[in-house]
Amino acid sequence: MMGVIVLILVLIGIFVWILMVEEKKKGIYIQQEQMVKEELLKEFRLSYVEHIIDITRKYQDVLIDKWDQKTYINEWGDLDAADFFKELEYFIFNKIRRIYDYTKSPEYKKLKENAVSEYEYFAFDIVPNESNIPECAGYDGERINYHFHFTMKDNQEKRYLASWYDTTVDIICVFIDTIRWLESVVGTKKKITISLQSKNPLDYEKQIANKLKQSGFNAHATKGSGDQGADVLADKNGVKFAIQCKMYSKPVGNKAVQEANTARDFYKCDYAVVVTNAGYTKSARQAANACNVILLNENQLDKLDNYIE
Repeated sequence: MMGVIVLILVLIGIFVWILMVEEKKKGIYIQQEQMVKEELLKEFRLSYVEHIIDITRKYQDVLIDKWDQKTYINEWGDLDAADFFKELEYFIFNKIRRIYDYTKSPEYKKLKENAVSEYEYFAFDIVPNESNIPECAGYDGERINYHFHFTMKDNQEKRYLASWYDTTVDIICVFIDTIRWLESVVGTKKKITISLQSKNPLDYEKQIANKLKQSGFNAHATKGSGDQGADVLADKNGVKFAIQCKMYSKPVGNKAVQEANTARDFYKCDYAVVVTNAGYTKSARQAANACNVILLNENQLDKLDNYIE
C-alpha cells in the first residue's frame, strides 16, 4: 500500500514538473514571439518614417509656405492652424498616398505573415519626450486632426485610418519643425533678414527697400503721403512689385491687402505685396487669395524671386 502511495506521489511530481516545463517553454515561446513582433514593427515603422520624410523633403518649401500662408493669430490671441491642416490633408491623400503605398512594402508583408494586429502598425509616438528642437512651426506635438475624429463605436477601418493619418501628420510636422529650426540656427536657406534699428514706419520701409536692393532688385521707398497704397516699388528682370509695408504689434488686417491691390493697378505692376513684422488675420488671408496679393513676413523677401521668370 505504501509503495502505491509513493508511486502516485512520484507520478504527480512528474506530471507537475512536465506542466512547469511546458509553461516555461510556452512563456519562452511567447517572449520570443513578442520580440519577433516588436522587431518587425520597428522595421516597418522606420521604413515608413523614412519614406514619408523623403516625400516631405521634396515638398518642404511648399509645406512651409502653406504654414506661413494659412496660419494666423485669431481674435483670442491663439494660433489658428485649421486651414493649414486642410492643406496637409490634401498633401497626405493626394501626394503621399499616391507616391508611396506602404501595403506593398516587404516590411508590411512580414507583419501580415506574422499576424501582427493592424492597430499596432502606427501605434507609436513620433514626438520625442525630451526634444531640443523648439516648437518653431507652432506644432506642439499633439495629434491635431480635424477630419478623422472617431469613437469606439466607429468601424474598425475608420479607426485604423485615423491612426495612420495622425501618425503621418506627426511625422510631417516634426520634420517641418526641424527644418525651420535648422534654418533659424545655421541658415540653411539664404534669407533676407530685416534688422530693425528704428520703430519709425518710414525707416522700416527704407530698410525693406535697401534689403531688396542687396538682393538685386531696383527698389525705392515712396514719399509716404499720396503713395496710392505702395510704400516700396521694386522691380527685377522687368517684373514689377508694388509693396505695402506694415510694422505692427498685432496681425495685419485686410485693409493692407486692399491698399496693395490698389497700388498694383495704379503703378501698373505685375504683383501686389504686403510685408509685415507681424502675422495676418484670417480675413486678410482670404482677401489676399481673392485679389492675388502676396503676403510675406519681413524675413521672407527672398520669396519674391519665385515670381520672376
